[in-house]
Amino acid sequence: METAYVVVPFERVGSRVGARQAMICMRQHEACGLAQQLAQQVPGVAVIERTLDPETGDGIDRLLAGYGMVPPKFPEGANWVMALN
Repeated sequence: METAYVVVPFERVGSRVGARQAMICMRQHEACGLAQQLAQQVPGVAVIERTLDPETGDGIDRLLAGYGMVPPKFPEGANWVMALN
């Protein structure tokens, strides 16, 4: 199994918050540090632990941390958007 940490910043677009370009870190503490820095510039940031089986290509994503506004659930794919009330 291989593990990477994905930092996903979210930006506000009208009445929605949507994902921006994700960044990959190889260490959890690097991902969390980057997310904390970004959280001061954007409405929300998520840190996701992505574990891949190199033989099958199957992966498991787990939300490790969220700062600010992040969707309550991450659907498959990278088009994460939530409406603001």
